[in-house]
Amino acid sequence: MKRHKSVRIILLAMVFAGLWGSGCGSSSTANVVVVTVTGTTSVMVPTQSQTIVATITGATDVSSSAFACTYTTTPNPTTAVPSPTPSAAVACTSAVGVLSNFLNTSTTVASTATFTAPAVFPDQNKLPNVIVTITATSNADKTKTGKFSFTFDSGIRITLVPSTATLGTGAQQLFIAEDFNGIVLNDISPNPLTWGVTFESTAKTSSADCSAGTNSCGTIDKTGHYTAPAAVPTAAPASTTNPVNAAGVVTVFVFSNTDNARIAQASITVVKAGNITFSGISPSIAPQGGVQQDILVCSRTFFLRPPTPHRRSASRSPAPRATCRLTPSPRSKWFSPPGLLPRPLELAFALLPRS
Repeated sequence: MKRHKSVRIILLAMVFAGLWGSGCGSSSTANVVVVTVTGTTSVMVPTQSQTIVATITGATDVSSSAFACTYTTTPNPTTAVPSPTPSAAVACTSAVGVLSNFLNTSTTVASTATFTAPAVFPDQNKLPNVIVTITATSNADKTKTGKFSFTFDSGIRITLVPSTATLGTGAQQLFIAEDFNGIVLNDISPNPLTWGVTFESTAKTSSADCSAGTNSCGTIDKTGHYTAPAAVPTAAPASTTNPVNAAGVVTVFVFSNTDNARIAQASITVVKAGNITFSGISPSIAPQGGVQQDILVCSRTFFLRPPTPHRRSASRSPAPRATCRLTPSPRSKWFSPPGLLPRPLELAFALLPRS
């Protein structure tokens, strides 16, 4: 009898021990401290502010003992280093923004802080591709942290006009760089742009320049004036980063000196310049004393490049199997030669009294 009672006591003890152990295990799982850090945006523009919130679960004290601000930089990819490694994280400075307005005294309300982006977009020569990280630490368990990261956007956007062109050897073309408001950036001082030419079909800030050498692809100056080479360029050198253009095709590109991630490009087809044969001119008679008479010149043997932006000429329907465009009015004091012309075209007209 006593033996049976002893067995029952031992079994009950084992049951209670199991229940107690199970209860402790579930309590341990429920009390794991987790820190979640959030913000209002993952991309910031200069002078913008956002509120950072540290939400802590698994503890009765939901406050954060500290907020820390660090940043990393990453060089732009190059042919030699296509996948650059980010730098080690360092403490934030005013060049990448300021973390302030810490509210972490309450143990029952989530802690917050305010991050303000710098007034000027980070210098991409010193601080390329900055990523800022805010880290919050739990006050209840200082081994638990949470992070929130974000980047910067300069707000700069660039487009090139025209985006394509066909030019004869030695011909010129002005490319206009515009921002997203249509403002021309070419002549702003100090110059906010860097121009280049390359055989690469997708331009980068590190794209190989092809303006010099025996297989020149032409040149472009700091105001966007492109001059085609004296000879049609052949295929790109084997050392050029792929993908590359076909023979005779050149990429003109421009990027912002403030934010070199903002880059635009245009494609130019260079063809050999040749003689021109005209098929007609209209009108053949003009009134005596008339001013600004539009002259229509037609030819089957040349290409016409797109008119230079801000100097657009009028156009009429072409004659059958002919390429026709109106010359600008005399008031413009400028004539855009066809793309295959190696030099300006000269036309002579005689105005005769009507009989």
